[in-house]
Amino acid sequence: MQCDSKTKLMNPWLVIAYVITVLGIDTLAVQGVQWPWNWAFFNWYGHQVHGFVSLPGILSFDWLLHPVLSSFNWFRFLFWFVVPFIFCLRNFAWSWLDCRSWSKVDVILLGAILLVGVFVMALVPHLPGVRDIYPTMGRKYDAFPWFLLLNRLLWVVSWLIGWEFLHRYVLLRALDKRWGKWGWLLVPVSEGIYHLQKPLVEALGMVVFSLVLTHWARKRKNLLLPFLAHLIIEIELIIFQLFF
Repeated sequence: MQCDSKTKLMNPWLVIAYVITVLGIDTLAVQGVQWPWNWAFFNWYGHQVHGFVSLPGILSFDWLLHPVLSSFNWFRFLFWFVVPFIFCLRNFAWSWLDCRSWSKVDVILLGAILLVGVFVMALVPHLPGVRDIYPTMGRKYDAFPWFLLLNRLLWVVSWLIGWEFLHRYVLLRALDKRWGKWGWLLVPVSEGIYHLQKPLVEALGMVVFSLVLTHWARKRKNLLLPFLAHLIIEIELIIFQLFF
């Protein structure tokens, strides 16, 4: 990726190529594709990172082996967030993280998404395929599951920050600058295609959700709003899985 010297934004074609590449690698890794080699290598969790990054003494990476970090996806965190952020840092529009521009309508919409999320969670057990990939714990524990809760939250943090930044800042701004009024629709297309590895109803739901969030981010020129909306849904899913 490189910065367009005229627009001070990422070159849209390079951004698209980067998004396709990192999402494609992640998909191949998740699906366990073995051709032409084992793509699961890119499932970078603590024990795997420790396997090829091991330094002595104070620089030891032994902390990566802590059980609570076992769900943290380092590939997604690095290549969905850290790398794009480094390239955007010089000309980053910090106003996209400003909550002072929010209106009452924005707050109401966040509240509405919270309520919609509750309704969606109630539907999960009744959706074939979806209920299989989001099983509930059925309260199979005697004390409050702090470990499981933190483990799941860290997993969400590892990919959600990068997912939102890559799609609703880097890709959205690049498409907006290059193709104007309709370019932003490629963001829901990207998110929908990635989710085709999941049940079709979830992929379609992601497209609808993305249309709302991407239009919202574009209209308000704000990344924080869609991030919080997406985070609300993910936290509701964690609560549903742990306590129902």
